Amino acid sequence: MIGKANLLVNAVRDVSHRAQPTYKSATRRISYKIFDPESFFDALEESQVPFQTEVLFSGNMVCEENTSATPLSAEEEILRAKQRAHIPAGQRKRPSSKSTLVVGLGEGRATREIELIWWPDLYMLTEHGQMVIRMFVEKCEF
Repeated sequence: MIGKANLLVNAVRDVSHRAQPTYKSATRRISYKIFDPESFFDALEESQVPFQTEVLFSGNMVCEENTSATPLSAEEEILRAKQRAHIPAGQRKRPSSKSTLVVGLGEGRATREIELIWWPDLYMLTEHGQMVIRMFVEKCEF
């Protein structure tokens, strides 16, 4: 995935790691910072990993945005409103908040980037590594 996204290394550090007994006590941490996420999104799409940059929530549940591409006639709008009126209040799926991925400048010197962290030799018992993706997600409540 790193090769498909054509990422450049931001930092390489040897760090101590004492979180779990299966981790090595000292390991290498390779960090990639992504300020232009289009190539990263393309690599995710090519790897068939579902990813959304904006998600609407109704409480704790993900809900769909009910915007139709074609405008409805007045009669269709009235029929649609009548259908919504008969739904009990607890079952309505109105959005209450929206979470959005933010990439760009932050406040002051802070930046909002997608950081991909690769631990190539983290585990003692296997030769597998671990990849961590850190990102800034802004939550807006309605």
